[in-house]
Amino acid sequence: MSSLESLASGLVPLTASGHPPVHLWQPKRQGEIDIIIKRDGSWLHEGGLIKRDALVKLFSSVLWFDGGHHYLKTPAEQLKITVEATPFLMTQLTVQNASTERKEIVLTSSYGDIVVLGEHNKLWIDQTVIAGQEVPLVSVRYGMTGRLTTSILHELADLGEVVSENDSDYLRLMSSGFIFDLPIG
Repeated sequence: MSSLESLASGLVPLTASGHPPVHLWQPKRQGEIDIIIKRDGSWLHEGGLIKRDALVKLFSSVLWFDGGHHYLKTPAEQLKITVEATPFLMTQLTVQNASTERKEIVLTSSYGDIVVLGEHNKLWIDQTVIAGQEVPLVSVRYGMTGRLTTSILHELADLGEVVSENDSDYLRLMSSGFIFDLPIG
């Protein structure tokens, strides 16, 4: 059994009900594993593409962020991985209660993580995650972020309104009672 299969087999029972409680785990063994989450959201192991979506989804459920590094975390071990941009790619957008003050903008990652923009899941523009680019990010879990696809950004532009304040233009979005102002241009 390969190291990848061994890691996966130990995780299956822990993720049957959703995300396991990685924040409670204090694994004794620390190490590294040659896994890279590419900028496009694909996962590589030892240079080869991980083709099994179920395996990627399983590993994504035990992602952890600590001290500026990303890990796969289990009760027994915490293995450092490489993330080129962000560990999550937000690929779907829905709006709940669209015509009310309780409007919620809901984003879903390529792994099925659901994020409602609001107090705990902020939306902002970052200029450091990809050098030389303004990248829209959202808080996902445990200090990790998700990058919005271009199509999601276009959908947000249709949902928001352009406002001008202090000689600057912003795309203003409201979700869960919070206002998000994203700078334009």
